[in-house]
Amino acid sequence: MSSLKIRKAPSQCRLVRNPLRMALMTHSTQRFAFCAFAWLMLVPGFRAPVGAQDVPPERFVGTWVGVQRWAVDLPAPPAAQDNQPVDLTIEVVDGRLTGTMTPFMGGSDGATIVDTRILGDELHAEAVVGTPRPAEGATPGRRRRADWKDSVRIRFVFKLDDVHLTGTADVAMEATPWLRFTYALSKKRSRY
Repeated sequence: MSSLKIRKAPSQCRLVRNPLRMALMTHSTQRFAFCAFAWLMLVPGFRAPVGAQDVPPERFVGTWVGVQRWAVDLPAPPAAQDNQPVDLTIEVVDGRLTGTMTPFMGGSDGATIVDTRILGDELHAEAVVGTPRPAEGATPGRRRRADWKDSVRIRFVFKLDDVHLTGTADVAMEATPWLRFTYALSKKRSRY
């Protein structure tokens, strides 16, 4: 068997030092990216449905009651209830959705929603255990003690279906995933 030697043309081995040629290469790369993006927008699976709109925030406002369940493969801690009753209160404050869930992780502190966004019929919310603490240096002359709750972050995702919310909570300590819960909630009706 004979061995073939492939030689590269000298023009392929040199570095591109011409700024105009470099600009043209960048332009062609940009043109390719734009065309690829435009093509993806034409493919039905890559874009949102035409009628999909965000649900108004007022639809999430109110008191929701239901149960919290463990959603982990490992068995729940011995003292944990399988179906723990919870209350989720969502309100509009200064034009933003905020709220609290009590109890959370079995404690009376609950979880406080600090940031929200609505995507279609889903409420995505960031929360902390307990009440949000002021940032370091917000209270002059006092240093606050570090607490285990400061490193816990909760990411809620609730899907709205008329008067029902179903969802999950992913709990992380620092950047490490820790716990997961599922929720089945219904809007609490006021008495007439």
